[in-house]
Amino acid sequence: MTFKKWPLFEKADLKDFMLENLEKALRSEIVETAIFSAVGLNRTFKNEKDWQDTVDRAILTIPILSGTYRRHGENYVKVCKQDKELNDFITRRLALIEARIHKELDMIKEWENV
Repeated sequence: MTFKKWPLFEKADLKDFMLENLEKALRSEIVETAIFSAVGLNRTFKNEKDWQDTVDRAILTIPILSGTYRRHGENYVKVCKQDKELNDFITRRLALIEARIHKELDMIKEWENV
């Protein structure tokens, strides 16, 4: 999806920012895959869509989670919010992350109450 939407990012003067995110995403995936391999966990991508989804998640959501999107402020938010497909993708990813965090917080509270 990221590359399909590339003209939107270029038009909003976000090309360098998105390339920086791509580099970080690829580096992150390479390191994570190497770690999984080193400890004997099999992590496979069944098809091209698995790779695309992984890269899209990293490129589009990591800037939000890390706050780096603020460097480009309204441009990044505007592009992502105005495009329905981008907005839906990011909203779904953030909802999944939020649910995971709530589950982890519940486990912490449970641990503290034992």
